[in-house]
Amino acid sequence: MDDFFHSIEFYTLALLVAFALLALIFGQKDKSPASTYIKALDLQDGNGEDSLLELLSHDNGDLELRRTGMQLRQDDTVNLVVTLGDGELRVVEKKGLIGQAGTELDKCGSVLLGFVREGRYELRYESDVTGQWRLFSYTHKPGNSKKIELKY
Repeated sequence: MDDFFHSIEFYTLALLVAFALLALIFGQKDKSPASTYIKALDLQDGNGEDSLLELLSHDNGDLELRRTGMQLRQDDTVNLVVTLGDGELRVVEKKGLIGQAGTELDKCGSVLLGFVREGRYELRYESDVTGQWRLFSYTHKPGNSKKIELKY
């Protein structure tokens, strides 16, 4: 029996057990699948503000997203493709219906995201409409808010 603890078989088994334990300890945690939502941005006439993104956490748990500084034609629409994963939120701003040709007007818009739960998120906002984007962290809890300037 004493020879077994000094054999190659023993050290091979010990190494396999050690690797199995490391895999259990440091293995990838179960992640829930990401969900994707498409929301229409409710557009209004802007007041000449810079290109900003504002997040507001309401007491009822809704996350409001406000967007300013978009140059759009009168009848253009903007949709948001929102992908929500574990601790990650990705928002892509896409042009919906394209209005008639004409001059571009300053527009702002907002949308309520009722499906976002309280917690800390790494957020990526991309605008296919203006070509701007931004990466940042946001903690969604009642009363919290954040203004972010979008960059090219």
